[in-house]
Amino acid sequence: AWIPTSTSVLLSAVFYLSACYCLLFGIRWWYGERQHLYCSPLTLIHITAYTLTQFYLVLEVPNSFDTRVNLSFLNYMPVFALALIFVIQKSNLQDTSSKILTMVISADILIFTVPWSVHLIWDDTLLYYSSIMAAQNTLMLIMLGAFFSLFLFDKLQYHYESSITDELTGLYNRRHFLDVFNNVHSDNKHSNTKAGLVICDIDNFKRINDTYGHHTGDLVLQGFADCLRHNLTEETLSARYGGEEFTILLPGKTATDAEQVAEQLRKEIAQLSFDTEQGPIAITASFGVSETDYQNTPSSVIQSADKALYDAKNAGRNQVQVELCLH
Repeated sequence: AWIPTSTSVLLSAVFYLSACYCLLFGIRWWYGERQHLYCSPLTLIHITAYTLTQFYLVLEVPNSFDTRVNLSFLNYMPVFALALIFVIQKSNLQDTSSKILTMVISADILIFTVPWSVHLIWDDTLLYYSSIMAAQNTLMLIMLGAFFSLFLFDKLQYHYESSITDELTGLYNRRHFLDVFNNVHSDNKHSNTKAGLVICDIDNFKRINDTYGHHTGDLVLQGFADCLRHNLTEETLSARYGGEEFTILLPGKTATDAEQVAEQLRKEIAQLSFDTEQGPIAITASFGVSETDYQNTPSSVIQSADKALYDAKNAGRNQVQVELCLH
């Protein structure tokens, strides 16, 4: 042997149980619980006690291989079980990364049962030992693959979200809004249903920028976006369409429903206040409303809402106007 058996057992015990805990703490970190493995006394005590026990058995207890394998099973399995329970409790399996983690941990648990199944079915010592080695190595490969997959998925998700999000306001951007709007319009065309569309614009925004500076203008845009987020449902899509113009899509709603939503938003926005060096300022917004129809194109619906917004501006601002598409 290249290294003594006792040394091999010692290193394996430290490595494998530490790897299990790395999975657990990595998952906790993924879900926002920022604690390092080396900052957990119970974890360090567990790893140390387990390693010393394995080391003692290989040195002092003859023919202790079965005992050491069973001991490994009893120490690894609770850590994997805790990781699985943690993922399910934190995510309810609502996202892709949580589903990946659940599948990986479940696979790891199943792999641990392979050596015992082999031993019970064939009662072959060599096959039993070989299955243990194969299970441990497969386990490590799956765990490493999972970490790389999650890292890659996280990066892809980050870049995707960046590509559809307006950096300043955190709302969706124009491109994503148009993609969703076209899809909703296509679905509505097949099901003969409607969707309400609102285009809104902050009144006299250029004057705010010119008078109070672009920093205040940015704060106004962010506050406006926050107002939309807090007053719209999850089913509603809001986006920054460009400059100080925002769009709101209400699937399954009519122009009448959209008008009511717009009116409520108008009142909420009129109550906003922003601190500046010259004192607090208030803002207002104008709204144009339309609705999709299976006989109209997405561009014609947007044009109708835009015309309604133009009418609201010309009528004195701080109001809601409705314009339906002509068939």
